[in-house]
This record gives sequence, C-alpha cells and structure tokens, in this order.
Amino acid sequence: MTYQEYYNKLQEEFAKRSDKFIKAEKNLSEANGFADINLLSDFSEAKRRFDEAANKYHEFLNYVKEHGIDPNDEIS
Repeated sequence: MTYQEYYNKLQEEFAKRSDKFIKAEKNLSEANGFADINLLSDFSEAKRRFDEAANKYHEFLNYVKEHGIDPNDEIS
C-alpha cells in the first residue's frame, strides 16, 4: 500500500465518521425536553469514533509533512 492509498483510506474513514457525528449531534439537539437516553449514547459513541478518526488522519498528515514522504512510496 502506498502512502497515497493509506491517506485515501484515512480520509474516507474521517469523512464517514464526521458525517455520523454531525447526524448524531443534530438528532440530540432536536430532541424536545428529556431526550431518549439512546440519543445521548449514540452521540457519545459517534463523538468517540470521530475523535479517533480525526486523530489518525491528522497524525498521518503530520508524519508525512515532517518526514517529506513521497505519496507514491510504499508503506513499510
């Protein structure tokens, strides 16, 4: 797998998790009064997964920048 392919994989995961987090946040914010406890649980899980994906994505970008990685190189 090249660095570019790995970047694409991380970017797709980050986008997917971002979308789920935004939807969970919207669902929670639209709840009237005392919300269903499942909405809070769904939001917490989506937030956790979003944070994990964001961290992996940004750590990879930092690594590539700091080490001057060629995107076409194979990951060892």
